[in-house]
Parts: sequence; structure tokens; C-alpha cells
Amino acid sequence: MSTYTSVAPNSTIVQCDESRLVFHRSLGDRTLGLFGGAAFLVGSLLALGAGVSLLSSAKRLGYLGPVMFVFIALVAAVIGLGFLASACPTLMDCDLKQRTYRFRRGWSFFPQTRTGALSDFKSVKVVSVRQAAGKLAYFITPPMDHRVYMVWNKAPTVFGFIPVSYLQVANLAERGAAEQWGYEISKMLGLPIEIGPFLG
Repeated sequence: MSTYTSVAPNSTIVQCDESRLVFHRSLGDRTLGLFGGAAFLVGSLLALGAGVSLLSSAKRLGYLGPVMFVFIALVAAVIGLGFLASACPTLMDCDLKQRTYRFRRGWSFFPQTRTGALSDFKSVKVVSVRQAAGKLAYFITPPMDHRVYMVWNKAPTVFGFIPVSYLQVANLAERGAAEQWGYEISKMLGLPIEIGPFLG
């Protein structure tokens, strides 16, 4: 069994050989999702509270203000739930000989498990994006994350209604290394490779 850990992994490969490809989401990525989700949900509650407090003067000032705050609260809540979804433990186990997978996501008291054939995936995709934290820390030229994804044919949902089309496999500091790893994974899974653009 060989082990691969990327320079800045959001998902860590725990087994990679001729028979299996197994990875799970790293603790760092889960922690970031937890704090991000909590921040957006707190913001949602504050916006909702502001909207409710404006209802007392709605007849005089109009209902636009309260409606806008409620809309902002709903958007922030959805984003917060998306972040919390990334904080859930995630395990993907691909059986390369049987051409099947077992995908488990969620906390231990209500995990979601999905099984199927590797043909449920459309491709392996490599993209490069600006780090969100880097935009705050460096202001001018934030560093890039070079990510490798498995792309679903039919996106599974988180919390029953948030579709997630991409399953992140690795996050590397160098584009060349990400592309090389993407080609290796696509070959192992028997899926086409997509080399995406630089985003952000």
C-alpha cells in the first residue's frame, strides 16, 4: 500500500494501489468548514433579527427593508449549511478491480452512504483557484490552490437539497503536480481528464 499526502490537502489519500483508491477529508478542511458555517449562520440570525425588528416600523417606512434582511438571512443560512457540509467526515473507497465505490459523508449519528459503479462519475478535473483566505491576507496577489476533483454525473445532495457536483480528491501547491496527480487518478479510475482554467 502506498500513501499520498498533498502539500496542502483538503482530502488525504490513505490508500492508493492497484486494487483500491481511498481518501478522506482532512481535519484542517473540516475545521475551516465548521468555523465558516458558524460565521454565516450567526450572520443569518443577525440579519433575521434586524428584519424582524424593522417590522415594527414597516407601515411607516415600507416592507422593503425587512424583506431584504430576511432574504439576506436565507442566503447566509444556505451558505452556512454548505460550509457545515464540508465539515462532515467524508470517506471515499474505490474498488478498482470491481469498478465500484462506497461513499460515506456525514456525522456518525446520521451518515449518508452511497454505493455504485465508477461510471457514476463523469471525469477527473483539475482546476486552479485563488485562496479565499489569501485574498484577505495578501490583498494583491493571493496564492493559488490547484485542486483535483472527481466529477459526478448526477450530483448528490447535502442536507437533502444542496447539490454537490464535485468531490475533491487533493489540493496541491503546484499546478504541474496537480495535473500529474489528476492524470494518475483518471487512469486508475478509467475516467477522462479535464484540465480546467485558472479561476479567481
